Amino acid sequence: KMKNQKAAKINKLLEDADLLLCQAALNTHPWPAIGFGVVAEQAIEKYDEILNLDGRNQWALIERGIAQLVKGENLDLARTNFEKAEKIGPDFYPMLYLKSKVNEQYGKEGLKDVNLINIQTLKSKEAYVLGFLALQQANPPENEREAKELFSICVEKDSNFFPGLVAKAFVNVTSGEDNIGESQTLCNLKPNSAFVHLLIGHSISLLKNRRNEAIAPYKRALELQPWNPQCYNLLGSTYEEVGIYEDAE
Repeated sequence: KMKNQKAAKINKLLEDADLLLCQAALNTHPWPAIGFGVVAEQAIEKYDEILNLDGRNQWALIERGIAQLVKGENLDLARTNFEKAEKIGPDFYPMLYLKSKVNEQYGKEGLKDVNLINIQTLKSKEAYVLGFLALQQANPPENEREAKELFSICVEKDSNFFPGLVAKAFVNVTSGEDNIGESQTLCNLKPNSAFVHLLIGHSISLLKNRRNEAIAPYKRALELQPWNPQCYNLLGSTYEEVGIYEDAE
């Protein structure tokens, strides 16, 4: 019974941490991502808790390493996490790319290009991590196309991996697709996901004649993450765009 309780706690922590990291890491701007460090830190705290319960949890080590890359404050610790994860499971395909990303942020080398050769052989979470790294390549819109393909493979291989579904929706938004319905479906699945509310708000804000409708999802995101400056910024700028200046302040 104790073992089952521990496993359930780890799974819940992973679910929460993975969604936070998804929110922090999904960015077409190079890591460290300005304004996203506070979200990455929240994820790191949860991965720390997981690894205190299970020090050999490979996925938590990989994700904690990515969170540290997003923050950009402790690249040595990111590398250590990747090395520990590699010892546990040396066949995780994106590991070479992750270590290359560490060196790139150190300024030692250029980022290793993500290619889509043998994409169908990737496991769900391998495609997911490569999708993050594809977005880090400074070659839009090619990087967004590659990320979209990788996140599509991720959810094709594991349709229950919620961060993969969110990542796919994010790329659709950044590429200018009207995906309010897709984001709303995700919100119905997890109504307490601040990131999903932010996606809905952003999707609506792209429609000039409906920008006032973005206020409600941005307000809900702020209620869920009152510690996140990005929620305040997005809500405030939306108030300003629609002329509600007293609330924008």
